[in-house]
Amino acid sequence: MPTPNRQLIRATRQKRGWKLAELAGRANVKPQHLANIESGHATASIEVLQRLALELGLPAKHLRLPDAPARAKT
Repeated sequence: MPTPNRQLIRATRQKRGWKLAELAGRANVKPQHLANIESGHATASIEVLQRLALELGLPAKHLRLPDAPARAKT
């Protein structure tokens, strides 16, 4: 699963004046799951990120953090 850009999700939601439950309802996500995404305790599927992006008015690619490079075996 992709790593969500939790700071951008939270900042954009707050900028719009939405409570967490409002964005969760708009994006059809359980409020607790969205709270866990925003706090860094959960990841999100591509589908969830796409729904959040649609409601936040952002390109979905902005809600994903780049994958960490694989570590070389030593």
